[in-house]
Amino acid sequence: MNLSLCLRTPKNLLHSCRGLYKLSACGTIIRTLHSAASPNSKPNIVVLIGWLGCTPRRLAKYKAIYPNDKVIEYIPPLSSSLVPWIARRHASRLTDIVHGQLQASPSSRVLVHLFSGNGINLYARMIERINEHPRANPLNTALMGTIVDSAPPAVNPETFSRGFVAAILGIISKNKEPQYEHKYLSRVAIPFFGWYLSTSSAQRHLANVVDWVTSKHPELPMLFMYSKTDELVTYDRVRGFVAMLRTLRGAASEQIFEEIFENSSHVAHYKVYPRLYAQR
Repeated sequence: MNLSLCLRTPKNLLHSCRGLYKLSACGTIIRTLHSAASPNSKPNIVVLIGWLGCTPRRLAKYKAIYPNDKVIEYIPPLSSSLVPWIARRHASRLTDIVHGQLQASPSSRVLVHLFSGNGINLYARMIERINEHPRANPLNTALMGTIVDSAPPAVNPETFSRGFVAAILGIISKNKEPQYEHKYLSRVAIPFFGWYLSTSSAQRHLANVVDWVTSKHPELPMLFMYSKTDELVTYDRVRGFVAMLRTLRGAASEQIFEEIFENSSHVAHYKVYPRLYAQR
């Protein structure tokens, strides 16, 4: 069964680069994949939330980790990381898809596996929606934990610009290694994100994201997977965030786990360490 709302190809994305809003307006790919499970089993549901610049093909590789589960793939657009109402709209859409799966299999548990700032932003808005009506929201009791890959990023113009440039160049070029700087794109991106992050709307939006992922997040297991050589979301950034989260959790901090990779780039840990990554 495939649920496809909008399939964005690299060609479409290049045309969208003419305007920031156009780039972000239709960048959603949703697919529900049913893998072969035992006839007597009721598989869990895994929600994969992709990073900025992610493609369906890249995200689909992670479904191999969950051979006996139903996997929902969702790639949020750039706009969901910048505009609060768009983030809430996509969070509602994804939450409704998960609800539909839970209605078909009420005893299933849900695992969220997210990537980079794009993923953690959307996930925070999902948690916000769950908390609005906890008793009426089946995901509130079905959620069993979260895997956070290469997140959260630092909040500054340079990091946002580098992520944006890497997303665009990753689709345009065939380079295997991410490129975070560009002669022309960086000149536009850094001033734009400098202005954006100075606005009160952006500051409230990003503060809410942190709030929902930390103090208002259910006390469920969270696994942070990050690398010492990630140039975009650095080792020190994630390590500091995990330390802060453990302090906030108090006695429940034992449910926060880490997997630190020695030498893998941003959202490339599974590619470099497939066996270790899958075992976690």
